[in-house]
Amino acid sequence: MELLTVGAAILIAASTIAGQTDQLPSLVAQLQKTPADNALREKIIKLASSITPSPAVPDEALKFEGRGRFAFNNSTSLAEVNAAADEYEKAVAIAPWIAGYYSDLCKIYEKAKRYPDAKRNCGFYLVSLTDRDEINEVKARMAGLDYGIEKAGDSKVQADKVEAEENAAKQFIGTWARTARDGGGTSHTIRERVERVSASQWRFTQGMDGSWFDNDTRGIHDIRFTRGQLHFLRDDLIMYPDGPIICGVYEVTVTVSSDANRLTWDEQTTPLAPNRSMRCPLPKYFASSVWEYRRAK
Repeated sequence: MELLTVGAAILIAASTIAGQTDQLPSLVAQLQKTPADNALREKIIKLASSITPSPAVPDEALKFEGRGRFAFNNSTSLAEVNAAADEYEKAVAIAPWIAGYYSDLCKIYEKAKRYPDAKRNCGFYLVSLTDRDEINEVKARMAGLDYGIEKAGDSKVQADKVEAEENAAKQFIGTWARTARDGGGTSHTIRERVERVSASQWRFTQGMDGSWFDNDTRGIHDIRFTRGQLHFLRDDLIMYPDGPIICGVYEVTVTVSSDANRLTWDEQTTPLAPNRSMRCPLPKYFASSVWEYRRAK
């Protein structure tokens, strides 16, 4: 009786394994049609891990595995690492039940700094595990990838901010013009040429009618670009034969309209007190001036 029971158990087990083995190809074919079906993929991985002996690996999958492994081991750039991932993805498409492929892809995508893809593949690998230590190791690795995802998100926000700042700065570059009348009522065209020498250096050159003035006599310094505005200080210089006298300081804010065709030049004047020289005219405290320029063609 005991022998019959054991024999029956063996037959049932063999029948179950055969059924699972027969089920695998149809599930794989279904996944190949819907590769984004993660639940189906996990079902295939779990099913394969319960089959003894393990299902055979197709030669075509082994080919792409070998290509991917070689590409990864000899990679010297992100492009080559991504190429290795592409080869492994081809192997996975053919044999999605092989848990080791997901572990390898997790490693490859992590090196490629594609952290969400790395975590996703680590998750598929985790499905196949039963050993507690291995499970904990993969969970810790996934937690590390979460940290990488967070930092990458912060970096992207910063990069987007820098890009927006750069685009805003470009709106200032060019020649701007306004019309002004002198004491005799004669109309003149005042021009302001704005140049960006480097990321943190700007040059402003003023001209009137057809002439440009010597930029060095304007006393512009402490230039900075923040929040879409140019800020700088301009010394109030009075020119004498023996050299210029600084009689005050202008705090200047320059902005550009949303259509990038109008520039506003706002100066707030704070005279130095006491005057450095009696040759400075009597100052007007906290005087301000605002000029509107149009982009010159």
